[in-house]
Amino acid sequence: MVKAMTEKELIDRLARMGPTDKQTDRMLERILNPAAKPRFALKPSYRIALPTLVILLLSLYWLPALQQKQNKEIPQLTSVVAPFAVEFGLPRAIHAGTLGKFLNYNGSRYTFLEDGAAYDLSGWKVEEQGVLGTLQYDIAADIQNGGTKGYSSRDLATTYMNGGTIYALPGYAPAFRLAVSYEGRYYIAELSGKTDDGVIDAKEFVSLADLSRMTMRIEWLDHQGTTVMQVWDAKKDIRKWSNLIAESIPIEKLTDEQYERLAKARSSDRSFQARWVLRDGTSIVMYLVPDLSLLTIGNGNYELSKTFLEMYSKEILLTD
Repeated sequence: MVKAMTEKELIDRLARMGPTDKQTDRMLERILNPAAKPRFALKPSYRIALPTLVILLLSLYWLPALQQKQNKEIPQLTSVVAPFAVEFGLPRAIHAGTLGKFLNYNGSRYTFLEDGAAYDLSGWKVEEQGVLGTLQYDIAADIQNGGTKGYSSRDLATTYMNGGTIYALPGYAPAFRLAVSYEGRYYIAELSGKTDDGVIDAKEFVSLADLSRMTMRIEWLDHQGTTVMQVWDAKKDIRKWSNLIAESIPIEKLTDEQYERLAKARSSDRSFQARWVLRDGTSIVMYLVPDLSLLTIGNGNYELSKTFLEMYSKEILLTD
């Protein structure tokens, strides 16, 4: 047997639906006094369609406002301290700059943003996310000793901030970005590859980074990254280029010839940068050599899809 609602319960439920006071009074009168003659009668089809219409109108009004609110609530990531200089003291055969500043976690490699600058994460409640691990293996020291311990591919190994504590970064998938706490400061590391030097699936990267939602605009720059040649900020364009990047095919290993051609192209006007400016104030830079159908994301190289190259010819080459 269904329990009848009290008048208070009915009012509370109607209030959540959002009708006016006048509409509420009318509905109460009809429900509590079923014998009362209604002012007018609606056809059954209208009685079914009107609530649906009201819901649709409310959705059209509130959905854009809700989306705008969500975008405004994306916190800004601001670097506050320049990165520490790191002297690895490696053997002459290994150039320190080739190491970079990265950490290994859960089978993936993460590169520190802005070459290891500290970020202001006050108010982010990072510690409440729970500790994911502690960096405890020094890759640089291991390489200096011949790499016998294999730290370069071990989880919780790092070239920077050894001893730091890893946390999930609120608002981001841990598989994409992590926060590292070290001596009272926070650092951010972003997915760039795999610990076994494998290449991340491009579609997976685009999904983890949530590029379609997080990107504010895409900037197409020259090979030095100093001249902006074209900008896309319309949502449909951002979604289109995100999907095209996701179609790229991972290249597990470049041939010696490909490496040579890539090195030459990157120092010429045949190479470009695509900078994805995110709503949090950071950016993701990808390197492209359309003539060679090559794309670089993080530590991985990819073959650009035919659809991407066709769109490149149509929207970029023809506008140069």
